[in-house]
Amino acid sequence: KALIYTDNAIQLNPNYAESYFVRGYIWSEKGYKDKALADYDKTILLNPKHDAAYNNRGTIWNKKGDLDKAFSDYSKAIQLNTNYATAYFNRGSVLLEKKRYDQVINDATRAIQLNPNYTKAYKIRGDALSITGDQDKAIEDYSKAIGLNPDYADAYNNRGMAWLKINNKEKARADYDKAIQLNPKHPNAYNNRKKLLDQFRGNG
Repeated sequence: KALIYTDNAIQLNPNYAESYFVRGYIWSEKGYKDKALADYDKTILLNPKHDAAYNNRGTIWNKKGDLDKAFSDYSKAIQLNTNYATAYFNRGSVLLEKKRYDQVINDATRAIQLNPNYTKAYKIRGDALSITGDQDKAIEDYSKAIGLNPDYADAYNNRGMAWLKINNKEKARADYDKAIQLNPKHPNAYNNRKKLLDQFRGNG
């Protein structure tokens, strides 16, 4: 029904950017990436200052594996709206994939400044901090994410990895156990726990 509504709106006014934007979002939610991309392209053609269209198009590029185009679109969204917390988080996620960890920390921090309850932003900042060697701050961020969302299996798993890096095996095991309890199909948590249990057995 929503697609019928947007199609009708576009027929009535083919130059109204927002109709294409809404239809692009619907296509994206249904998994039709190319159709979403075409509608976001049209939105931006009609309204070059549509920050959300750049952000959402960046997410399509990200899903298609084109990190450079995703980064470019998220950056444009931020240029148009410097208080766009979601765009900072999204760009930070791309930067994490690109291993540009200092910039991940900057973008995640900005997202958190704009939205102090941005759970996933704490998690990706924790990831960047852990990779760059600051386990204490990483654990703080993972704990904050867990405090905001007690069912966040990835945050438990990654906090477990940070605990292990400072040789706190008991806390690492507890976090891996919790991640598996929350998501019994979490492959990384199972692998991490198996490696840890192997270490316990090796020391026994």
